[in-house]
Parts: sequence; structure tokens; C-alpha cells
Amino acid sequence: MAAAGHQAMLASVRLWEQALEPLQALVSNMTRWSEEFWREAASGLRPVPFSRFLSPAPFLDLPSIDVKERVDAYVVSVELPGLTDRDVTVSTERDMLRIQGQKTQDHDAATQTYRRSERWFGHFERIFPLPPGTAADRMTTSMRDGVLEIILPKVGSAVEPPPTGVRH
Repeated sequence: MAAAGHQAMLASVRLWEQALEPLQALVSNMTRWSEEFWREAASGLRPVPFSRFLSPAPFLDLPSIDVKERVDAYVVSVELPGLTDRDVTVSTERDMLRIQGQKTQDHDAATQTYRRSERWFGHFERIFPLPPGTAADRMTTSMRDGVLEIILPKVGSAVEPPPTGVRH
């Protein structure tokens, strides 16, 4: 009798597994699609619907960026209010663009009592994959009015941007 009960239980489990297979496939596909979507949204280098609302930057106290594609280059604009070109380093390594820097607080701020503080201070770093066909060795940067502009020429383009002040 115990063997018959065990067989009935195994048959019941198999029925449940078969019934759940389509749902498991759907969950697997949705997980894969979600991972692809967020990877694209985080990279900033491909158009993503509603990307302004999905950016991780505001939630992580990271500088906001825009990435534009031109015929000859990709242009990355980074909002860095209060920083100068000496506060920021831009580099490329292994097909990745790295933007890092430091925003320091005023020296007398430690002795003052804040009633409200919304500005961010400290180290930041953003890393993005470079699109295929980017001539990273010809990258140029410039800083103006708190906006860092990075120009990443495409391979084969003749773009020669002006010299830079930001460290590479």
C-alpha cells in the first residue's frame, strides 16, 4: 500500500511539473528580457524608451549623462556642476569608458549646522561600454560651465576635435 501511495505522489508531482513548464518558460524569458533592458538602460549608449525616468544616476548620487550619436562620433555630456577639469579623469580601457572624479565640500562646512542639504559630495565613477567601431585612442574631452563633453570619434571618421584640458 505504501508503494502505491508513493507512486501516486510521484505522478502528482510530474503532473504539476508539466503544468508549470509553460509558466517557467515565460518567467525565464521575462527575466532575460528584463536583464537585457536594464543592461541597455544602464549603458546609456543605446536608445531606451523612458530612459530619463529609468536612469540609476539620481538614486545613486551619480552625475547625469546624455549620449548622442553623430555621423562621425559619439558625444557624451556629463553634468558636473562646481567641478573643474582638474577634478575629473576620463579614460578608456578594455572597450569601456570610465569617468571618475571627486567633489569636495567647503572646509568650513564641517563647523556649520545644516538645516537642509541636497548637494552631493565625494568620489564618483561611471563606467560604460564603448560601442563597436569607436576610435577610443582619438577621444577628446572639454569642460565648460560645469558640463564635461567627451567626443569619441568613430573608426574611419576624420573628426579632429580641439585639444582638451581634462586628464586622460
